[in-house]
Amino acid sequence: EGLVERYPLTTVIVLALIPHLLGSVVNITYNQLFIVDNLEPSQQSAFLRLVLTYNAIVYPICLSIIIRKAIPVFRALRAIEQQKTYSADQFTSARRTAVSWSKWGLILSCAGWLPGGFLFPAVLDSIAGPISREIYLHFAVSFTVSGLIAMTYCFMSLELFSVRFVYPQLLAEASQPVRRARDELRSVPRRLAAVQLLSGSIPLLAAVMLLSVGSAEVLQWFGCRFLLTTLICAGMVGFGLSLLAAGFINDTVRALMQRE
Repeated sequence: EGLVERYPLTTVIVLALIPHLLGSVVNITYNQLFIVDNLEPSQQSAFLRLVLTYNAIVYPICLSIIIRKAIPVFRALRAIEQQKTYSADQFTSARRTAVSWSKWGLILSCAGWLPGGFLFPAVLDSIAGPISREIYLHFAVSFTVSGLIAMTYCFMSLELFSVRFVYPQLLAEASQPVRRARDELRSVPRRLAAVQLLSGSIPLLAAVMLLSVGSAEVLQWFGCRFLLTTLICAGMVGFGLSLLAAGFINDTVRALMQRE
């Protein structure tokens, strides 16, 4: 908690990135098993260049948006700490921005991952093709599954940090805090329940999908077994962590809405 208070912006960036590293593990392993090994050498070279170019564009853009959404919130927190003059409207804007972090994490996760499912095979087809329909399908599965995994955990981690640690500090500066909390947090339990279900079901459904599309030979490969194990563990651990996080978040929301 001390590190979180000392480096809040770094904490937001780390919480936003870690789920995408897990998604990248799934994505890279799946691509290697079902896509890269089935490409021609020239296509493999083009694929590597495409990966580097795509990541060099998407990651900085998404991170810059998250940072832009975080900075006004931490300015408000610093104003509280340093007892600087800050208007009620500025605090209201900072609270609503903090609550929106998880929504932006969801939006940017989808915007960063899902287009890759059709952009990668389309670009490969145009510069180093032709690409078979099966490869198109595998690209769609790979990026969709990886993106949904990253999206759910990114949403949950940002929701926990914003509602549990950041929002209460900003709410303390508001007049009629209970009314403010009821207005600004009313959608949190509903969206939390939806994402909580996805956190456990998506990795397990992906494991089932892998078993259905993989041949008997592929399923014997170490990489395939590693991917299956990762997905199953991610589903179980992710669901358990999401239950724990949801408990903390809901307790905080109830306390802020009901306190005297």
